[in-house]
Amino acid sequence: MKATLPIALCTAIMITQFAASAQASGVSFARAGMRHCGGDVSRLCSNVFPGGSRIAQCLLDKSDRLSPACSAFIGKAKTAQQVLFSCQPDTERYCADVQPGHGRIVRCLDKNRDRISKSCDSALNKVEAMLKN
Repeated sequence: MKATLPIALCTAIMITQFAASAQASGVSFARAGMRHCGGDVSRLCSNVFPGGSRIAQCLLDKSDRLSPACSAFIGKAKTAQQVLFSCQPDTERYCADVQPGHGRIVRCLDKNRDRISKSCDSALNKVEAMLKN
């Protein structure tokens, strides 16, 4: 079943946020992504030019053919994004001047750990714990 553009966009954002969380916790998202989804990218998306979330879109378009490891990894990305939604008020308060992307928002929140809400701090901790698995 082909994902619609809004779903694909949301998932790409989730994957990006998961990547940012990985960067903030010292885990290489690229390495984790390649470990879990590299074979799927080679097998299913080798003709897709990287950038602009095209690889993520390709994987979503072919989600019914993903390996269990890649499917689980993308599931973690979605879960991480849902968890990080609890940080939105803190993002607006402490990171309003930070341009989103490349882990900048998560790094900003991490730098403000002593000021962010308990729910956001807990969310960041949950994402970091997820990344260790």
